[in-house]
Amino acid sequence: MTSDLIADIPPRVGMNRTDSWPAAVATSRIRGFASANRDFNMYDSTHSRASRHPTLILSIAAAFMACDDGPPPGPPIAPAPEWTSERSIEALEQESRLTALDLADPGALEIHLAFGASADLDLYVTGPLEETVYFANTPSSIGGELREDWRCEHAGAGVETIRFPAPITPGRYRVGVDYPYSCDKAKQPAAFALRVLERAGGAEKRGLAAYRVFEPVVLDFEIVIATEGSIEIDTQRDEQTPARGREER
Repeated sequence: MTSDLIADIPPRVGMNRTDSWPAAVATSRIRGFASANRDFNMYDSTHSRASRHPTLILSIAAAFMACDDGPPPGPPIAPAPEWTSERSIEALEQESRLTALDLADPGALEIHLAFGASADLDLYVTGPLEETVYFANTPSSIGGELREDWRCEHAGAGVETIRFPAPITPGRYRVGVDYPYSCDKAKQPAAFALRVLERAGGAEKRGLAAYRVFEPVVLDFEIVIATEGSIEIDTQRDEQTPARGREER
């Protein structure tokens, strides 16, 4: 039951669902101490002070030994989904949908995620202050806001947008994609497209999301303020990152 509860917690960027194991270990340790204390009190009522200490020591030792095995094993790593000709075509179609979008605010920074009707994908963007904008944290302290949380109840293909208003905070931005729900229950990999849009330029990437797998860094870029005050999008960091297996190169 514990793993089911952890699985339902919306993940944050940079966080694995198994990161909550210290809390479980701490709970186990507290319960062990409580059990040891209860055994000690029961033993004390019928035995002398001199004879009760071995039982207390053994009970405490048993509580600590229960923690020696470390955290429980995490869920198996899902294999990277395979690209097919159909999925590549779908990713290109999603990319073309984003290409048709215009920048709503000329001074803003927009990150768009497009995906098909068969999946409910979620967009995550972590800004220079290490705060993540997503459906449960919007707006952020620097103004990043999720414009719409597209779900299976919506008809047709989806587009989610996170917008950072002017003046844009310079620094590193990381874009993540999560696939929590399958709208058609088939749970097949979902092709998607990402686009970073700013009046000085942008960046694009196509990818393939695996069911119930959260990719915290699909696109990595930096906003640089040039000497004349103009803004540039530097994707050099992303280009140097090894292929993550789920993106189309």
